[in-house]
Amino acid sequence: MIRRVVRQDVVSRALAALTPSVRELAREVHVTYASLYAWAAGRRTPTAVNLKRLAEAAERRARMLTSLAAELRQVADSDP
Repeated sequence: MIRRVVRQDVVSRALAALTPSVRELAREVHVTYASLYAWAAGRRTPTAVNLKRLAEAAERRARMLTSLAAELRQVADSDP
């Protein structure tokens, strides 16, 4: 039962990390949802500060995903 709960928790966290919303990303970068879409569509150009914030958000997510991947492997390897 504990293994099942642990698996469910790890999988749930992995899915949440893999499917962040654009609104969540906008909050992390300290801009509006509309700004992110305007940048992507080429209607606006992000400032250097905003590009750095976007890079930092991507790096945080990458670290979190790397950590979750290791945890998923550990759970899988502990299964008899």
